[in-house]
Amino acid sequence: MERTTRVLALVVLALGLTATLAAPALAGGNNAQITLNCGGTSYEVTVGGNGTWTPARDTGSTLVFHPTAFGEVTRTFYPADGSPSETMTSPAHEFQAQQQNGHPRADCSFLFDQTFQEGREVDTGTVSGWIA
Repeated sequence: MERTTRVLALVVLALGLTATLAAPALAGGNNAQITLNCGGTSYEVTVGGNGTWTPARDTGSTLVFHPTAFGEVTRTFYPADGSPSETMTSPAHEFQAQQQNGHPRADCSFLFDQTFQEGREVDTGTVSGWIA
């Protein structure tokens, strides 16, 4: 249950990028690594906060993705002990933020795939925002 709560908190971040993706990965100060695909361009980003709308930083450049809306987000947890997987789906939600400095809106899909001692977590969904 504690693991599920941490996961839910992050994906809503998510990026999650802020919408909730990395709570378990962030426990202890780690960054959650997430793959973003925006219009055919892929980015490996990290989310280093635990808030719902935390920006995601591209690991290969100085770009920062600022999420403003999430589509449906699906989280699946595969326990290490081989017991049945658990899947949760969060509904779409939007942050009432404005585009910054004329940056265009970016519509992206994301993947968070991480293995922990307790098992493997895979989060997928869509996110919109702007890139600076």
